[in-house]
Amino acid sequence: MSNDIEVIGDTLTITRTFDAPRDVVFDAFTDPEKVKKWSGCPDGATLKVAMDFRVGGECRSIVEMNGDTVLTSIATYTEIDVPRRLAYRLNWEPLQVPETLITVDFTEHGTKTEVFLMQSGLSGDDMKDAVQEGWGSAFDKLAGAVEGTRQDA
Repeated sequence: MSNDIEVIGDTLTITRTFDAPRDVVFDAFTDPEKVKKWSGCPDGATLKVAMDFRVGGECRSIVEMNGDTVLTSIATYTEIDVPRRLAYRLNWEPLQVPETLITVDFTEHGTKTEVFLMQSGLSGDDMKDAVQEGWGSAFDKLAGAVEGTRQDA
């Protein structure tokens, strides 16, 4: 399946249906070792993920870009509704980019899960292009990590 990505104004949306139960897909967003496997940009690798999974808690990911630049993403959880929704504010260090707000909804369709992600607060075409490419790549890797996985596996 492919990603349905749209950018309107300062907001990106991406929708994709994964061939995996909702609990499995939600868990892939909330387990640090699983996040490490699928998150990140096409030219990047997530080296470490530390997560304090609670409202007000943070998920810090150390990401290596293009084999030489190291960045830290800092997601501060603003809403957690297991297994339906996650929302968080996202910042990047040492980049000087605006904070963005990300909301992820998980909708169960039998044994499949539709994920709808919205990221708002994007500024400039370069940031929009980078975020679009990053989420597209990440969702492709996420599909490889969760599809065909049973809930009781």
